[in-house]
Amino acid sequence: MRNIVSLCLILVILAVSSCTKKEDKISNIEENNPVTVAVKTIDQEIFREYIDITARPEGITDVEVTSEVAGKVIKVNKNIGEWVEKGEEIGVIDNKDYAIRLKQAKAGVLGAESSYDAAVVENRSSEKLYNEKHISEIEYLRSKSGLKGAQSNLEGAKASLEQAQKAYDNTRMLSPVSGTITNIYLKVGENLFAGKPICNIVNTKKLKIKTGVSETDITKLFKGQEASIYHNSLSEPLKGSVLGIGMKPLANSSNYPVEIIFDNPDSKIFPGMVIECKILCCQINDAVIISTDDLIKELDEHIVYIVVDSKAKRTVVKLGKKQKANYIVTAGLKKGDILITSGLDRLKDGIQVKIK
Repeated sequence: MRNIVSLCLILVILAVSSCTKKEDKISNIEENNPVTVAVKTIDQEIFREYIDITARPEGITDVEVTSEVAGKVIKVNKNIGEWVEKGEEIGVIDNKDYAIRLKQAKAGVLGAESSYDAAVVENRSSEKLYNEKHISEIEYLRSKSGLKGAQSNLEGAKASLEQAQKAYDNTRMLSPVSGTITNIYLKVGENLFAGKPICNIVNTKKLKIKTGVSETDITKLFKGQEASIYHNSLSEPLKGSVLGIGMKPLANSSNYPVEIIFDNPDSKIFPGMVIECKILCCQINDAVIISTDDLIKELDEHIVYIVVDSKAKRTVVKLGKKQKANYIVTAGLKKGDILITSGLDRLKDGIQVKIK
């Protein structure tokens, strides 16, 4: 019996010794063959969060100009693609008939003024005679009524003159806004009718984006917020800003309306082009930022590995805002930590590593 117990003790001692040797052997293997990894030193960076929008801009003004009067076109001053200032002449309609009507209207005003002046004198005389009991009340009222009629005729004549003057002035077709002529329909010798389109004018030196953003993004926007405009025709982005924000979703949509305005000084962006717009909605100057590729998800935890004394150290981190493939780390990493960025699938806490 004693021999059996002794034999068992010997076997246990041999087994423990064997395991210890295996562990020492594995440890020696790890020390002699560390995992090769790539690393980066954590530094504080500027984190910027953007709202990305794809849209087609339109001119800050986009109008169709129509003829105010009818007549024959005798002059065209502008061509498609030319810039026109507000009040500048686009074309001219023959104004001879309008000039005659204007003269008649002026003569009508002169006649009405003469009749009114006579009615004023007559009314004053009638009022005096009535007060002196030399004429009846009916005669006085008739004189007073004649004055009102003369005044009415004068006002009507003045209105006719104003209308005739306006019609005469409108024979010179003036631009109501500044902008580029995108279409022009005028031809010399053509007879126009009132209301016929003569041209389209778009101001492309300043453009506007009308778009919509989600309920999550709308809470990050405010009037005057900076925006950057990108297009492959631009060597560097154009600067813009948020012009206005709607407080009610667009019809048949869950998006909220947003308008963005930007200067287009060289007119490299045309209305209708597809452009990219980035609106800066958050900036953190001293942020610790890591890529999603450097993270390991374990249940409800996010894990990274850092190098401490040539060994991998398993570290739990807390994440904040995300922008595309990057996260802000709010806890678990600090400036100066050496973050392992490759070979993560071969790591475990305390394993020897070699930085390549």
